[in-house]
Amino acid sequence: MATGRVAEKLNERLEGREGEKDIYKISNLRKWQRQDLAKLGVIRDRDGNIVYRDENIEKRRRKYFEQLLNIENEREEMEEAQRVEGPVVKIQDREIKRALSKMKNGKASGPSEFQIEMIKLLGTEGEKWMLDILKAIWEEEEIPRN
Repeated sequence: MATGRVAEKLNERLEGREGEKDIYKISNLRKWQRQDLAKLGVIRDRDGNIVYRDENIEKRRRKYFEQLLNIENEREEMEEAQRVEGPVVKIQDREIKRALSKMKNGKASGPSEFQIEMIKLLGTEGEKWMLDILKAIWEEEEIPRN
């Protein structure tokens, strides 16, 4: 009797709009279950022949990527740029504001475990602190350890 009730509920569900979607999902699932997995990923050798054995497939992939990653590309000659001399323009507070406004919240912190939200929450005080740090790095040409 319980089987009959389950079958009735299933038939009711399949008759509606949701049932059409379910039937489509089931047919696609069965199609993929019946498909031969060997046909899905075909690896060919340089001559175009299909490679079947696992160890041969591994060798072919290795050769392919060695060739792909070791090709030397032609490079265009670049003109040598003229040196720019003169006073170095210092970092401006408006540059800090613009950069902070472009930074997205919720991003992972780097090795320093420093998150940009901390500076944004401090407002102008945080901007000033960031400006002082960047100026010190610029002048000393070294990143502080602490």
